Amino acid sequence: MQANPIRKPARKSLPNPSVFKVGVTWVCEYYYFDEEGRRKPRRKSFLRDLKRVDIEPTLQAQRKAANEFRDAMLKEKKEQERLNRRDRDQKYLTLSQLKEAKAAFIVYDDIQYRKKSLLEAVILYRESLKLAVDSPLLRIAVEVFLGRKLEAAESDNLSMGTYRTLSQRLNHLVGHFMQKGLPSIKIGDVSSKQLIGYFESLKVSDRTRVNYMNDIGNFFNDASDPKDKDRFINENPMDGVHVHFRKHNKGKAAKGKRAKQKAPTVLQLDRSKHVLDLAFEMREQGMLGFTVAGFLLGMRPSEVFDMVAVPNFWEKYIKFEEGIVRIDGFGKKRDQRIIVMGDACKAWLQYIKERNLPFCFPIKKNGQNLQYANFRAKAFLPDLKSAERLIKLRRLHKTKKKPSVTDKEFMDTCNSVLQVHADVLRHTHGTNFYYANGCDKNLTIERMGHSADVFVDNYRGLLDRPEDAERFFNELHPDEFIEKLVA
Repeated sequence: MQANPIRKPARKSLPNPSVFKVGVTWVCEYYYFDEEGRRKPRRKSFLRDLKRVDIEPTLQAQRKAANEFRDAMLKEKKEQERLNRRDRDQKYLTLSQLKEAKAAFIVYDDIQYRKKSLLEAVILYRESLKLAVDSPLLRIAVEVFLGRKLEAAESDNLSMGTYRTLSQRLNHLVGHFMQKGLPSIKIGDVSSKQLIGYFESLKVSDRTRVNYMNDIGNFFNDASDPKDKDRFINENPMDGVHVHFRKHNKGKAAKGKRAKQKAPTVLQLDRSKHVLDLAFEMREQGMLGFTVAGFLLGMRPSEVFDMVAVPNFWEKYIKFEEGIVRIDGFGKKRDQRIIVMGDACKAWLQYIKERNLPFCFPIKKNGQNLQYANFRAKAFLPDLKSAERLIKLRRLHKTKKKPSVTDKEFMDTCNSVLQVHADVLRHTHGTNFYYANGCDKNLTIERMGHSADVFVDNYRGLLDRPEDAERFFNELHPDEFIEKLVA
């Protein structure tokens, strides 16, 4: 008869932490194992912790801090017990898990003022996820979105025509899924493949198909907004749709206009200086901050607009001590990234803040930002005379006076030139950044916050003199020409 194997005695479990008052101090007592495996008690006071964060260490504040500390320990203990149960089935990490764990610890160790453990960070991330199984039905999510848009239309923040178009297209999408036998599909279960099939089934022109994609994309952008803690989903299925139609769609739009589209316009160094000179002259109208954000940070106009809409944006997003600008889930792509300031950029931003200059021109809901339109005309048209003529004709057009045939042709020509200069500040920054950093594609993509496909389209060798790239970031420094302009 075989003898029973000798089992190693199980390690005793630790008692739960407790909170109690000692004299005039609230403490949290918890236990740990020493090197010999014996349980040892330890008490933690919170007086210094509260003083360190400028909180008066009253009894009530101490008790609250002690309870929060205890709850965090209990939560970690519960999660560790769950992990231990899982480890009974899996004793070793796979090679891919080991690589991912190593990368996670490298990122974690780079955080200078971390207050949570890596395990706590993972738990917090998991709890913040919006799982597909917990998301509402697609038709309910559409009703919620359209309800908010109707309120905006009734308060004149959105035209009723736009609302009706949104309603028609989103309800058409819901009807498509009902025809496919999926009346109860949840928004979290909608895949890029299903949406691609829907858009390809539309019997409309290529232009109208793009309009459908834009409106439905706005709906999914809203549903996956990372800044909204009540968002419905984490991932936007429209991301895969846009990639598919860029790469694989063989319709007229792919073969025609888009395929023949020229590379975006980029300003050369002397022209960039001219634009910054003009922006400095119009600094009281907010053109300087907007231009610096585009030229020296590569921010999208929508990112600038959303950032300045926050009352304390100087303190929240522009960190002079760290030398960074934080893009926190706003703008066209609702991107989240960190932009490192160069010396010229930091000097300009300090100049703007110290003199209390407006960071951006006033944004009007009707889109008629005349100050910015006049700035663009003076900055990007071939000569000042043409710009002044266009500004004058715009004023006449605003008074309902019909322009002559000659004037109409002139306005159309000027508008075509200005259209070519769309996002020219950002494109100029990206191209110069690419060359100034050794043609590092990945670094440029990270800086600009877009995909590799957009990089190929927008930053592929547009400087007449690539060696001017480093001069671009040095010679656009305020010390180079403020005194000259003020004089």
